[in-house]
Amino acid sequence: MRRTSFALVSLLCVLATPARGARTSRAGATIVVSVASNTYSPLENVQVHVRAARLSARTDWMGEVKLGPLPRGIHRVEVRLLGYMPASADITLDGDTAGVFFVLEPIRVVLDTQRTVARMVSPNMAGYERRKAMGIGRFLDDTLLDRQQLKDLPIALSMLLPGLRAAEDRGRPGKYVLFSSRSSGRADTGPCFVDVYVEGKRYDGDLDDFGPSDLAGIEFYSMGSAPVEYRRPSPSKRPACQVLLLWLRY
Repeated sequence: MRRTSFALVSLLCVLATPARGARTSRAGATIVVSVASNTYSPLENVQVHVRAARLSARTDWMGEVKLGPLPRGIHRVEVRLLGYMPASADITLDGDTAGVFFVLEPIRVVLDTQRTVARMVSPNMAGYERRKAMGIGRFLDDTLLDRQQLKDLPIALSMLLPGLRAAEDRGRPGKYVLFSSRSSGRADTGPCFVDVYVEGKRYDGDLDDFGPSDLAGIEFYSMGSAPVEYRRPSPSKRPACQVLLLWLRY
């Protein structure tokens, strides 16, 4: 069984404000983003997003990129690179330039002995392709997911998969959770939930930890049509009637 360890991301945010007496540009401000590994080596080709402004770019060989022009105020900067935990920071722009420095922690994947013997292709994606050929369930591949890279994953899934809806988490503004549009059939339990599995293991964490471009494929089933290993009795307080399988690119 493949096990993925989700490490914490450490980041350092440095804000630059204009010197006293300096003139501010009316054309907007610029955010300079620098990204390094946990050994402080620059990371090239990191995806950097300022979603609210719909700006996206990749770091150069020095691990740097500039994004702008941006209006004054608070902007959320998000960074992603395959093989590393994603990170984000809220940056306050009250001058011409602000800088932010991210240190990304690698995602450590541990494979047991059975999985490492003569492994030529990903066993997980082989199963994905086999089930896709059977025509049961709904399937999304990386080509389609790449077109959704600027969207939060729950919102992208609610747009791509009929039967899913994304709702803002009341306890965490700006975060979204997935619900099934189906009814649980139980008047006392509220909405019907979705069981999520990442690399074959049950996942109860935040789906915003992943971006659409982090995924190699997605499978979506009703509970009754899901592969037998992913079916489970639903607890009375949290009934689930659909199953979502996420397969990573790394």
